[in-house]
Amino acid sequence: MNVSPIKKQRNYLIAIGSPSCTAMSLSELDRVKTDIQRIENLLNKQEYGYERVLADQIYLSATSGKIKDALTSWFNSSNFNNSDHVIIYYAGHGGEEQEHNSHYLYTVESNPQNLPNTTIKTSDLVRCLFPGKRNSPQNILLILDVCYAGQGAKNVLGSVLNECRSAAEGKCFYVIASADSKTQAGDGDFVDAFEKVMSKSRDQILTVESLVVKTNEFLKEKSQKAECYSLGISRETKFFIKPDFINQNESEVNKDNFKKVPTKSKSANVADILYLLDYSAQEQVFKNVMKDCQERAFLIQAKEEKIQRWLVRRLAGCVPDFEQAKKFSIRIRSHPMRSDFNAFWEDFQQEIEDNNVNRGTVIQKLAKLCATKSVIIAIYGLSYLDQAKINEFYVFWSDLVEKVQLVTQRSFRSRLVLLVAEKNDPTVLNKLNLFNFIQPPAINETQYSISLTPLDNILRNDIKNWLAQDPVYSLLERKEDEIQLIVAQDITNWEEEPLDVLEEICQTVFQIQEGIAAIEPYWKLAG
Repeated sequence: MNVSPIKKQRNYLIAIGSPSCTAMSLSELDRVKTDIQRIENLLNKQEYGYERVLADQIYLSATSGKIKDALTSWFNSSNFNNSDHVIIYYAGHGGEEQEHNSHYLYTVESNPQNLPNTTIKTSDLVRCLFPGKRNSPQNILLILDVCYAGQGAKNVLGSVLNECRSAAEGKCFYVIASADSKTQAGDGDFVDAFEKVMSKSRDQILTVESLVVKTNEFLKEKSQKAECYSLGISRETKFFIKPDFINQNESEVNKDNFKKVPTKSKSANVADILYLLDYSAQEQVFKNVMKDCQERAFLIQAKEEKIQRWLVRRLAGCVPDFEQAKKFSIRIRSHPMRSDFNAFWEDFQQEIEDNNVNRGTVIQKLAKLCATKSVIIAIYGLSYLDQAKINEFYVFWSDLVEKVQLVTQRSFRSRLVLLVAEKNDPTVLNKLNLFNFIQPPAINETQYSISLTPLDNILRNDIKNWLAQDPVYSLLERKEDEIQLIVAQDITNWEEEPLDVLEEICQTVFQIQEGIAAIEPYWKLAG
């Protein structure tokens, strides 16, 4: 019996920031850089499941041409499913050209003497988003966080109707304007409100309309009002879903103590048992080190970042008192610290509750936290930094370890753990040579950096043995003969790439339509 996997919905985020345009005589927008990061953190929270794309092509303060070329090329890709959802967030300066009632997005090179060639005419965005290809995302949300965004939203929708009607046919297209057509948007005000709504929402599905209404409740004091526009909405769109949300009305009652106990979703249960699949040797090394040592760095390697996140969460869960630990998750590839290392300290600002963040205060606060609880720092793609910044990070880590070791009356459960997640590339160890990562069994008490064996594949026989375990087998909602056929016929033909294996397990074995996207929320470490 060959069970055909179902094409799952994938969620993509494109975040664009243009904080300065000197020739337009407009002031620098100090919060654009952090707003971009906050939007990514909110939507990359695994309960919303968005993957940021194009961060390496549309970097902070990219030119108008670079932005348009990258968007056009990406939306012309043939790698989409019709069910995919895309959110484009643009933060920066915007303005109107009164004579033609046109709205423009200003970029770093924008010049009032040459607007057509140095700006993005907001209405022209639709040519990038609607290439007319058959297999293209049918659900697109554009968020314009710029001044007079309402006018830009109207221009965009008008352009769709006039120029791209056939390409946009059958699609759901939303535009959120952070301010109306007559109002300047405050620097960071929309994201402040957006963050409050998203972090406090208890709704399983938050519609775009509801999001805007709730956002405006927080924008009132700023004399700013967001607006929502839509085109071609003929079905329910689901841009913001919390798959791990459990309705309290669906809780089960524990008859022994009459207390309501929340039920676990199917995805949550599958996420739990996936921690039993492969990687057990590396996990045992990690546990052994954690028993004897309170401060350690670990190198975790896998081809795909999604698999890296699975492994990071799996190992972090072995740290004593994991639930109470302070956890930090930092993705270097799209991080502003690639151009300015000082942006790194901002990731610790909220957790350490100090507005004056710098190298000294971060080390001091983290060391103080280690007196009573564990601190776990996960870094994805440290090798993306240039060598000077890698060296600077290593000095920070070494000084933090030294400071923590000086803490008196430290809890015996406290651990300081650095999890460096990288691709399995031989150049990585060369770039990170300062850490002197050592593979087992060469670990000794004075060695603070351990390289765990990379996860290159998951063998088919290991999958069969995993399915035979009682915790896994008990969750299979299939007849015995169906399970036998999956083991005998389907698994035999699977690729052994870890990401492919997990997708097959979700879709074929457990019939989870969204595939691995439904499981990712439970791999959240922080953010």
